[in-house]
Amino acid sequence: MLLSKEISQSRYLQTLSVCSLVSSDLKRMQEGFVEINSVPTHIFTYGQWIQDEFKKKELVLIITGNPGLPGFYTTFASTIFNELKEEIPVWVIGQAGHDEPKKELNMITPPLKGNEDIYNLKGQLDHKKEFINRFIPKDVKIYMIGHSIGSKMSLDLLKIPEFSNQIQSAYLMFPTIERMAESTKGRLVPTYDRFFFLFRIFYNFIAWLPKSWKLYLVRRYCEREKLPLEFHEPSLEYTNPPVIDKIWFLALDEMDKVRELDEKLLKENVNRVKLYYAVVDDWVPLDAYDSLKTKIPNIDAQVCTEGYEHAFVLNNGVEVGKIVSGWLNIKRQETQ
Repeated sequence: MLLSKEISQSRYLQTLSVCSLVSSDLKRMQEGFVEINSVPTHIFTYGQWIQDEFKKKELVLIITGNPGLPGFYTTFASTIFNELKEEIPVWVIGQAGHDEPKKELNMITPPLKGNEDIYNLKGQLDHKKEFINRFIPKDVKIYMIGHSIGSKMSLDLLKIPEFSNQIQSAYLMFPTIERMAESTKGRLVPTYDRFFFLFRIFYNFIAWLPKSWKLYLVRRYCEREKLPLEFHEPSLEYTNPPVIDKIWFLALDEMDKVRELDEKLLKENVNRVKLYYAVVDDWVPLDAYDSLKTKIPNIDAQVCTEGYEHAFVLNNGVEVGKIVSGWLNIKRQETQ
């Protein structure tokens, strides 16, 4: 598992258009900001950096949920990398605008206003398409893992022939791929939105506090929620008003755009997708699993019996990482 002190010992590396923050243990983890569709995007990689040549023509690509901060996926990603015996790289890409670079990197994140098409659901999909086009050669097999709204993006990539031919499988974890507005929390979003201006006043006040104060508040929150130490630093993004605005903007667009299940797409890719649902998931309709199995009986879908929650990466990254690694090992044997 990546320890937080490994990150703190990192150094800066500027190469071409990629500004990369590289860890001291290059074999295990590298992180950096890459400009994709004009947005500095935080990327985490295990096994090799995005500019390195592929030794094995295989890659595990994880698309985060919303909020899309890849720093919350380090435990999950490193577990998969280790369980696969470090044979193939594992990359994590976050959502555009959800994680801003430090000032010393001299990279500017476009504001939400006037750039809504970059940060909405379609823009986020275009963002992933651009990343794959630039950094993943066409002869590399891709094993997709999508979490939450990342599952929707993973499915949508299967619609595109140039990517579909590369994607060997797509693992949709706690997938928000239909009727999000009908979910338990989705039904509350209109109410939250009416009073969001009050929350905006609060987090703009927090933003003015010294970093030491903000870090103290974040640490207290993480301790209360029993979150691991390595998640304290990523949680600071929740004190950044432009980031919170983009997270909420995407959430609203999800409620509007994620409606009917794409049965046709799932049927066409029934041998390549696997869906993993929680028993109770506040962002997924209660009948989602049963409805899916009724419509597509031969779909590979299962309900988590271990009680892992929608935001599994926070407390159960190791356990879920081992489950997914088992699926990946089986799929890799089938495709050899």
